[in-house]
Amino acid sequence: MSIELTQIRLGLHAFERLTYARKTTVALDAGLLLCEALQTSQRQQLPKAWSDSVWLQICTRASSAWLACLSEPGLQLSVEQVQGLALHRYSLQAMFAGSGFRGNRVLLETLGTMRAGGGFDIPESVALTLAATLGVEWLTDELVRWVVQLPDARMRTAIALGWLAQGNYTSLRAEQICNALLEHPVQYTQDLSAAHNLLLLRVWMGCSYFSSPSKHHLKAAIGAELAHRLPLPKLAKRPNAPRSRPVLLVAAEAINRLHPVFRSYAPVLRQLKDRFHTVLLCQQHLHDEEGRALFHEVIGEMGGGLAETEATLAKVAKLAPDVMFFPAVGMVDWSIALANRRVAPVQVMALGHPATTMSSTMDYVVMPAEYAAAAETFSERVVLMDGDLAHAPAPQLPEPLPRCRHEVDGALRIALNSAYLKLSPLFLDACAEIAHRAKRVVEFHLFPSRHGLYKYALQEQMQRVLPGCVVHESCDYSQHLANLATCHLSLAAFPFGNSNSTVDAFLVGMPVIAIRGTQPHGLTDARKFRPLGLPDWLIAANRKEYVDASLRLIEDDDLRRSISESLSPERVRRAMYGDGNESLKPMDLAGNLEWLLRNHGAIQATEHRVWRNGQPVGGAAVAAG
Repeated sequence: MSIELTQIRLGLHAFERLTYARKTTVALDAGLLLCEALQTSQRQQLPKAWSDSVWLQICTRASSAWLACLSEPGLQLSVEQVQGLALHRYSLQAMFAGSGFRGNRVLLETLGTMRAGGGFDIPESVALTLAATLGVEWLTDELVRWVVQLPDARMRTAIALGWLAQGNYTSLRAEQICNALLEHPVQYTQDLSAAHNLLLLRVWMGCSYFSSPSKHHLKAAIGAELAHRLPLPKLAKRPNAPRSRPVLLVAAEAINRLHPVFRSYAPVLRQLKDRFHTVLLCQQHLHDEEGRALFHEVIGEMGGGLAETEATLAKVAKLAPDVMFFPAVGMVDWSIALANRRVAPVQVMALGHPATTMSSTMDYVVMPAEYAAAAETFSERVVLMDGDLAHAPAPQLPEPLPRCRHEVDGALRIALNSAYLKLSPLFLDACAEIAHRAKRVVEFHLFPSRHGLYKYALQEQMQRVLPGCVVHESCDYSQHLANLATCHLSLAAFPFGNSNSTVDAFLVGMPVIAIRGTQPHGLTDARKFRPLGLPDWLIAANRKEYVDASLRLIEDDDLRRSISESLSPERVRRAMYGDGNESLKPMDLAGNLEWLLRNHGAIQATEHRVWRNGQPVGGAAVAAG
């Protein structure tokens, strides 16, 4: 058994022993350490070691101990404990979801007072405990109002951030509560000084997956706080004499052949070496030889200890780059922090995570021209690029490729091959309607990239919304495609759509239904459809069209087969990777960065928000959309 799994058993034993000895304060701290051990086991990507029956036992024991600990009369949570519960909310919710309780509504039933006509009254003495631990799905209106009015800003901040960092939400009510928080971030972002970096990262990243038009506004406060914590020394003065080539610092959260960012951006990053002196700054352990080969040099790693971070940032300050480029922002805390600091005269991001940073020091976002309709959702100036952002095929791409099912023997199997954060209440509600209205039995298969406890718990959570669904454990890419091919069609999530996952479905010849949103992350699926010439109705404009299109594919076997046969492996490869007889015209990222470097001062002096390479800076702006 691995060290990480041993730590889970030891942590559970310590938590139970202290709880049932009624040593409540230290027991609660032990419970948070158990959450940390569970989180570590997920980060380590451990192979499947325990069966679902073992996880059921672990979760039920842990949840029972949590229930006893939190029910102790006179329990008074400290600010530090509330912050710990916010940081570990995902693990706490997973334990209860995977237990015999099937969720932590049991806390409300135990600590609250049930009304004769339904609902609960919450005594003042337990309001803080319930606010800090209940799943957002179970929050009462009174409890939400109570938290928003808390006089202690640290408590209010920790609880609100915890609700936004829960990770999985299975009800439209949870979506509504989180959207309301995102529309009024000033209520809980005035003082973020005590919030853990990881909690701030989760909220910054997670806000993109909600549906509120205001969902990105809180990023400004979080970005400023993380930037304040970054030990970046004073930047060196740039040389007066022009450099032989401009120095381009690429801040990459991950750049290795197995990562989606590499698959999407390797072709355009490779071209930069011809016109810039390219320098890589990357997350520790998340780059490999193929990733490093895209650059002239590697300046250092982030994500280590404080001394190592300070040494690396000192090199960055001494480098004094002319341009800084972020393929993505939002998957690690240091990239958010760096995106909110002025390191280079020109700072540019791409759409590895397709959303605005809300940073005053991020000057531009470069993106495909067909995303112009989403330009107004960015705080950055937008640079539209013609050409294609060609995928690099995954290194484990099997040959021959598996092919999706045509014949329906029993239930028709629908793939929901989206990462777990994309499984929004809006999407799940649409899937439930599809299952209800379908004239044949359907079975949903989820591919959320989870394993261990988190996969098991998600499997139990999803049963509340999609009874009988199957949740697949994360696995290597070749096996993933084989598992995916056991399904008949794929439904892409919304409002945050797919990209690589839609390519995966096409590779196995699987028809996909998607929805076209108004934000950049709602346009990604359409970009993958375009070169394949698929029927327009496969990309819905709204929820009703999405449901209707899904039912049409579910109930028409010949139509499904026809679309699948049009997605031959050779055709999909050419469209996605540009090999064979057809070649993709790559986006000219190098040319766009050179143009920005030459015209930056003049562009910043205008009010124009949307640009194209070569556009006269004194001319008319390119209209968004």
